[in-house]
Amino acid sequence: MEVIKPIGFTWMFPASVDYVYDGDTIICHVLLHPNEGGDLHNIHVRVHGINCQELNTAEGKNAKAYAITLLPPGTQVMLAVTKRDKYGRFLAQIILANGSSFGDNMIVAGHAVAYLT
Repeated sequence: MEVIKPIGFTWMFPASVDYVYDGDTIICHVLLHPNEGGDLHNIHVRVHGINCQELNTAEGKNAKAYAITLLPPGTQVMLAVTKRDKYGRFLAQIILANGSSFGDNMIVAGHAVAYLT
């Protein structure tokens, strides 16, 4: 599946996954620049382009479990950040080491639907 490119200015950051909060939100630390302050920790990232069921549903629990298989703790990813959402989270595509989109993988597996903000 082709990666959907966010419209507008995009910042690219390498990041390491701390944990998966739910099927469409992760917590990670982001490497800014070694000479410019190092890492940002406990960064909440809302996945751009997808929506998963809430955790209080069986589908939401299944989406989280699948997301953990794609993004176990310590996984290195690239974040294509476009902005912050209304809750202050980074809104970003998550690009896996193999170049595929985490969101696309979630959609193909049936654990998410396309959702444009």
